Amino acid sequence: MKKILTFDEKMRIADLAATKLFAPDARPVIFEMDSTAAVALIGQLQLAFRHPENTGRTREITENFVRNLIEQMDPDHGDVYEFLMMGFNPEMDAVSVLCKNCRQFVTIADGHCPNCMESICPRCGCTDSAACSEGCFWLPDGICSSCGSVDLVEQAG
Repeated sequence: MKKILTFDEKMRIADLAATKLFAPDARPVIFEMDSTAAVALIGQLQLAFRHPENTGRTREITENFVRNLIEQMDPDHGDVYEFLMMGFNPEMDAVSVLCKNCRQFVTIADGHCPNCMESICPRCGCTDSAACSEGCFWLPDGICSSCGSVDLVEQAG
């Protein structure tokens, strides 16, 4: 049976590990990965950066690691570099939502359902043919009035 550690025991182990890991003579960690694994790692870390409490020195270290990895993958700053750097911008995210019209989960790239070709709200999945139950209309930013902020609804109304 595995022993359950007390808080003090956990802290002692963490302190010992930190002392070794962050020592000036600590060994560098070297690893290799294929480009698919690198893109997956970059994407997951870019998502983690968006957490509001993910701040501080470790975030900074991790972001520098990701930016250096992207630089290594495309040092000429070509298409690969541009594509991977888009992950730092939440506005570039692909949105997946259940389309209320065709009842399929879809990834929205241009504000339209790729299956039924109707305009679709990226938040709730309503369309021109399948509006929200309380009724809705389109706001200038491409979301429906049920999902939009009060300010946007007032501006559009």
